[in-house]
Amino acid sequence: MHFGTLIWPLPALAARQTKWVEEQGFTHAWFGDVPIAGGADVYVCMALAAKATSTIKLGTYIAPAPLRSPVVTVSSIATINALAPGRVILGFGSGAFSLCLTGLPPMKVKDFRAQARLIRGLLDGGDGIDETVGGQRKVRFFNRDLRAVVLDGPIPFFVAASAPKAAAVAGEFGDGLITAGWPVPEEVARVLERAVAAAHRAGRRFENPPYIMEGPICVLHKGEPIDSPRVLDATQPFIMTSFKFSASLRAPAEMFPGPARPAYREYCAHVEAMRLGEAERHLGIWEGCFMVRPEERRFMTPEVIRSTTLTGPLEEVVERMQALETAGLNHWTVWLPTSAVDEYVHDLQAVRERL
Repeated sequence: MHFGTLIWPLPALAARQTKWVEEQGFTHAWFGDVPIAGGADVYVCMALAAKATSTIKLGTYIAPAPLRSPVVTVSSIATINALAPGRVILGFGSGAFSLCLTGLPPMKVKDFRAQARLIRGLLDGGDGIDETVGGQRKVRFFNRDLRAVVLDGPIPFFVAASAPKAAAVAGEFGDGLITAGWPVPEEVARVLERAVAAAHRAGRRFENPPYIMEGPICVLHKGEPIDSPRVLDATQPFIMTSFKFSASLRAPAEMFPGPARPAYREYCAHVEAMRLGEAERHLGIWEGCFMVRPEERRFMTPEVIRSTTLTGPLEEVVERMQALETAGLNHWTVWLPTSAVDEYVHDLQAVRERL
């Protein structure tokens, strides 16, 4: 199991934070690409991190298809590859999260697939087929001998694949897949099966691909309750972001594990009680993005924490992680807490040693 972590894209901190996580033994640093949430340009921050590190892999998490053209996306990641050869990964998705922050509907799967197809071609040989503006035409990077856009490596292409049709796109064009779900082995295996089936239909090999999930891992100390202040600090942002994203899309409670559904339903009722019009509903939900407002803390119940995150005694966390590995998962992206980070990483090391 590889362990990475998310890096918030702030130019003043990106290099120092990435160097620190490299020193702590993390294998991957993933840079959040959600411009409207207040982060700086992800590729500027990756460039700074590239010059400050030597071994850690640097990836986008997740480059949103609706916000940039495929050519710009590939050019940007290939520029970082020139600074950190062989250490970059293009994490790419349909941008559903970024769009819901603006109140816009998700991207159509056919448009997402068209972009993934073009990116696959550009990464493989510098040219690909563009079908995003009607018809088909070949697109090619010129003047590659200048070595500003470096496609050597090659650059791995990981596709966000939580929904069934997105999983099919990952299998058809990706080198790996990223899922944003719950630590439930059966669900993890199901997403992988869909991607593998799509790869086989496309005549591609997709056996044991890099397969990534994100979320907190919190080891309970002896006698510590699961809703202690320390655990809440480590788990609340992830859980509340999941609630907000699902509520933005008016997703049913069945999207969550059974123990978390009552709290999610209460949160949805809380949102409706705001009585906001459609033009501002998303603003009411996402105020304080990635944070937990005081009135939202009541939704962070022990049942929610246990079912949506890897939180529990050390042996339980290790056992759950091993079950996820058996289901095909081989990379975990950790959400680090805002306090007691050294202690958190020490606990995480204990998990890693037992896997």
